[in-house]
Parts: sequence; structure tokens; C-alpha cells
Amino acid sequence: MTATEHLQLEAEKFSKFVAGLIAKNPKLTTTFDEAVRLFHEYEERMERLREELRPAYEACQRGEGTPLNMEEILGEVLEEMKAKGIH
Repeated sequence: MTATEHLQLEAEKFSKFVAGLIAKNPKLTTTFDEAVRLFHEYEERMERLREELRPAYEACQRGEGTPLNMEEILGEVLEEMKAKGIH
């Protein structure tokens, strides 16, 4: 990927990010610098999440994954909510 292509891709990602911010809060008032800072924070969080998920993804690619048991997951979430006093 050339530097120009990379810059264009980043500009498109930033534009989508800002559009999402505005869609969530049409009365958003922020500076360009603040939007750039928020975008970088978002990108860093997404990269950390990708790194956390990579081992599970690779295991699934090797055929080592197991189907999700949504009833079990829901039960765990409900138990955590109950323990935290959220009903």
C-alpha cells in the first residue's frame, strides 16, 4: 500500500468515525483536534480488542472452536447483573 493509499484509507475511517459521532449526538460541539484525539483512542481500543480476540480467532481457523452456548452466556450475564444489584 502506498503512502497516498494509506492516507486515503485513514481519512475515510476518520470520516466514518466523525459521522458516527454526529449521528449519535447531532448537537455535538467539539474541535477538530478533539475529534482526532477521540479517533486515535477509538483506534487504540479496537487494536487492543483485535489482539485479545486473535488467539480465539486463530483457534477457530484451525477447527478448534466450539459453538457458543447463548443460554449459558445469558445465565452468566444475569448472574453478574444480580451480583451487582442490577435487575
